[in-house]
Amino acid sequence: TQSKTSQSLTFPPLPDMQFGDAPIDLTATADSELPVQFTVVSGPATITGKQLIITGAGTVTVKAEQPGNNEYQAAEAIEHSFEVEKANQEITFGSISKKTYGDDPFTVTATSDSKLPVSISLVGGPGTISGSKVTITVKATQAGNDNYNATSEEKEISVEKAGQNITFANLPEKTFGDKPVNVSASSSSGLPVTLKVKSGPGKISGTKLTIEGAGAIVITASQPGNDNYKAAADVNHTQTVK
Repeated sequence: TQSKTSQSLTFPPLPDMQFGDAPIDLTATADSELPVQFTVVSGPATITGKQLIITGAGTVTVKAEQPGNNEYQAAEAIEHSFEVEKANQEITFGSISKKTYGDDPFTVTATSDSKLPVSISLVGGPGTISGSKVTITVKATQAGNDNYNATSEEKEISVEKAGQNITFANLPEKTFGDKPVNVSASSSSGLPVTLKVKSGPGKISGTKLTIEGAGAIVITASQPGNDNYKAAADVNHTQTVK
């Protein structure tokens, strides 16, 4: 009986890969020129024909073998292992229009190209102030999973200070000799208003106007604003004293 001829395989090592990489073609040859078979021994991958498809991150071991035939003995199988690294992911924020203090609550959206859910958080409190702008910084975070590395992205949202208007309450005409009278002025912001006599025969202490003579008393109301409101335009009110 004629003995079968031995054969050997040549199977180049496989490079490390990253989850999400395109499938690769496996190459191995037998010196018998018989076709080589491939199988995944372990790890997150599958084989279709000679194409290796990565299905997750981790260690993958692939076996190449040639079982022989009537003329050739089975070749000694060769196994190669390689690492599949986690993929990186990127976060994209949805567009946000310019905001003004006092606007209704709004939704901040962000998505990851991994399609994993993204969480939104506020960074460092209500914001930072520069001139008339308040900047709010939000952070979008995706913690990753078995196949994706964690990532985060920050976005600054510019919030303009709101405007405010001052309104005087009407005062009846006064006569020299009348007792001091309260002058009422308010701002739409609810912030306190400062009153002063711009011209005419009178003086103000707080909101109380003291009449010092007949004529036209011009009273100026002002509100300088704060972190959330712009300074109001000064408003003048003329009080006539007979």
